[in-house]
Amino acid sequence: MLLAVAGVLYLGYTSARDATFELLRDVANGMIASTARNMETELEPVVAQAAGIADAIASGRLSLDKSARLDPFIEGSLAATPEVMVLAIATADYKGRLYRSRKHDVTDVDWSHNPDVIGVVDALAGSAGSTWGAPLQQGPEQQTFLNLRTPLFRDGRYLGALWQGVAISDLSQALSSGSGVENLTPFVLYDRRWVLAHPLHSGMDEMVSPGEPLPTLTSFGDGVLAQIWSPAGEPLDLLEKTSNTKGLSVPVAGRDYIFLYREIDRYADKPLTVGVYFEAGTKGEDELARLNKMVVFGVVILAVAVIAALLVGRMIGRPILRLAAAAGKIRHGDLDAFEPLPRTALGEIDDASRSFNAMVQGLRERNLVRGLLGKYVPESVAAKLIKDRGTIEPVSTQATVMFTDIAGFTTLSEKVSPEALVEMLNEYFTVLADILETHGGVITQFQGDGLLAVFNVPVPDPDHAAEAVRSAVEMQRAIAGRTFAGHTLTSRIGITTGEVVAGSVGTGGRLSYTIYGDTVNLASRLEQMNKQFGTGILVSSETVGLAGDFPFERIGEVEVRGKAAPVTVYTVTAETAAGP
Repeated sequence: MLLAVAGVLYLGYTSARDATFELLRDVANGMIASTARNMETELEPVVAQAAGIADAIASGRLSLDKSARLDPFIEGSLAATPEVMVLAIATADYKGRLYRSRKHDVTDVDWSHNPDVIGVVDALAGSAGSTWGAPLQQGPEQQTFLNLRTPLFRDGRYLGALWQGVAISDLSQALSSGSGVENLTPFVLYDRRWVLAHPLHSGMDEMVSPGEPLPTLTSFGDGVLAQIWSPAGEPLDLLEKTSNTKGLSVPVAGRDYIFLYREIDRYADKPLTVGVYFEAGTKGEDELARLNKMVVFGVVILAVAVIAALLVGRMIGRPILRLAAAAGKIRHGDLDAFEPLPRTALGEIDDASRSFNAMVQGLRERNLVRGLLGKYVPESVAAKLIKDRGTIEPVSTQATVMFTDIAGFTTLSEKVSPEALVEMLNEYFTVLADILETHGGVITQFQGDGLLAVFNVPVPDPDHAAEAVRSAVEMQRAIAGRTFAGHTLTSRIGITTGEVVAGSVGTGGRLSYTIYGDTVNLASRLEQMNKQFGTGILVSSETVGLAGDFPFERIGEVEVRGKAAPVTVYTVTAETAAGP
């Protein structure tokens, strides 16, 4: 008890110490995910817009030299995507039109003397789809844009390039909309060195150095964020192994800050770093101070609990010793010498004694069942053995026999490892066994990937033929709807009804309950004939006559090896059979 309570106190102490950090970490992870979703919300419509324009031009619905149709289409597309501030279409000869969505301005432009545009147009001639470029400054206001570039083709001929610009200021404002969470500061970095989005987005233009489209970590003005890649930072080991979020603990001006971030490989030519940071702070210290008082109080309670435990221990000692002695006898297998434990006044010990008595009685019965089940596998056989006190007589009776096999098993077994093969068969047989048990079927043999089952023995079932067909249909449905250890399987099933001999075969120490007769052989032959007819289930006319109202389809009369007369066979599919 002393160790248990001390362990609880220790766990409570450490849990309280880490509780604040864990909470902030979870909130930070949620903000990172929200920031990433905001980026997708802002930028995925741009990708969709590019695909729509490229498709319209490729299909001939739009033409670059027919502005009367092109302009309304582009302006309507811009109205649907307010994220795009500027859109330009340049032909292969570096001429085209420039659209400014918020100014509703359309301008003809000649870029033949602009080396940047020429480079983009020429580079896209060999591109197969849209690509995000590096952030760049455009226009008289020298605004910074994320830009998507898309080649335009028709009938395999390169016509020109589509350029879309999303303003960094707008994106930064959208991404920082969730920055109101206390103590958490979100950010988005470009190429780990440039600040793309931050709650201080309103001052982004003043922070940009000449010739640079984005402010650097050092020029941005956030002294904490500037230290994110500091060599003094240490990786965090409290993040989940399966998470793609990374963490750093970085000292800044005598305080520890936690950075959590993810890398995104879309929306620019270099990776974007989406993250948040917060100060580790001293909130945990207050929690620890309160916990110190709890520790003192806990020690006092612990002392009282130990004294009480000693007193109660003396009261429960005798029945516990009796229980221990009885357990020793059971451990050595001396069930016959066990005498039931007497009742006690202590409720818990009395419950334990009565449960122990019931357990011993169950063990005695289990020993009998274990000896029998070592010889007889099917549960229904075991139940009959227990009922008949361990005896079961061989019988000759009418029964319905089912034989199943996996199509293409030999080829499949050569492709997978032995461990995977065993796992696959175990899952497969488990599904089949559950269905057979539900319908009163008894599995008598597992033969590699095959299974032999019988209905109507050893427990009589007047509806045995119908139950066998129902089982087959359900088995086919269950197999078709799942995979087994990563593999899809196809089962072939043969069913017939006739006289069988059911009994135990083996040695005195090991017996197996099984069935014999021409009916068993015919079920196996019918299973194999599924290959010939391309079916999944073949049923003999004897079973059909007893099964009732199933949608059987007559295949015809077939010659069966070992049978003097032809056998009429039918099939039923899992898709059409609903059962009678």
